[in-house]
Amino acid sequence: MELEMQKRLAADILDIGEGKVWIDPNRTAEVSTAITRDDVRELIDDGAIEAKSQTSPSRARARKRQDQQVKGRQRGPGTRKGAKEGRKSEKEEWIDKVRPLRRELKKLRDEDMIDSTLYRELYRKVKGGTFRSKSHLKTYLKERGVLEEEKMSKEESRRSIPYRREREGKTDYRYRARLLQSREARLVARISLKHVRAQVAAPTSDGDQILASAFSKELSKWDWKGNTANTPAAYLVGLVCGYRAKEADVDSCVLDIDRYVPSPQAKVFAVLKGALDGGLDIPHGEGVLPSEERCRGEHISDYAEMLKSNEEEYQSRFSSYLEKDLSPENLPEHFKQVKKAIKTQYGE
Repeated sequence: MELEMQKRLAADILDIGEGKVWIDPNRTAEVSTAITRDDVRELIDDGAIEAKSQTSPSRARARKRQDQQVKGRQRGPGTRKGAKEGRKSEKEEWIDKVRPLRRELKKLRDEDMIDSTLYRELYRKVKGGTFRSKSHLKTYLKERGVLEEEKMSKEESRRSIPYRREREGKTDYRYRARLLQSREARLVARISLKHVRAQVAAPTSDGDQILASAFSKELSKWDWKGNTANTPAAYLVGLVCGYRAKEADVDSCVLDIDRYVPSPQAKVFAVLKGALDGGLDIPHGEGVLPSEERCRGEHISDYAEMLKSNEEEYQSRFSSYLEKDLSPENLPEHFKQVKKAIKTQYGE
């Protein structure tokens, strides 16, 4: 039944679009008899015609993200996959750095602020990677008296050229400074795609002194056949590092995870749990430590059991385990054997 006129009148009265007008499908015959605005108003008051509820973009994703951030997650640069130069090649990075510097040199030469001799000297320095940015180049020229010192605002004076590792997102120097000011030994936990490393380092005037360390490749001494970067391996590395630190007369330290996002049950906290079981006293919250089941790798064995029905996927996922004659379903038992061997070697 055509109700275009009634929709148009209702939309005008309700001050909405015609697509937002709802007409009761059981009362279309009654609505079709309405030919004046007063008739339509009566049908609106009677509930035969209504305005559809306003819809807006869902905030479900935003609320979920906020909940994760409250837990300390989703605060870093995100998960990056692929090779080191997968996002931007080394050549592209070089071009992005060198071309602005060369343009700046040409501008200074054309404005007679530097002569051709100094231009060639600086050009070679740019090619050699001496300058990190245009501001670094200008700072160099001001120190040599080539450029006049400009008056800077308070905001500009606070700015400084960040260190390379800070620009690359590898080191948080403010976090590191706070750790060094504590004068406490640090349990340094670092996770890569293939390995786990743990070190107990003490700050000295000449730099960090490494008192004890452990690396996941060393686990082969105790016949470890599992992956060298998973949670069980992280726990075992922390355990070995904890025992070695005790041998070096270290009783307590603080955890140094640098830029890792402190997510509960993360692998860095598996290293922490292993070091605690090795006898070190390290301040921590109980909620961040992975469970005993997770440290044993039961989540891996459960996943392998679930995947076993898909033979091709199973072989692809656990090829490194199968090459070493270790069934991933037996990982928890294998973990217990290796842990027992480590404890035996260090006198427990």
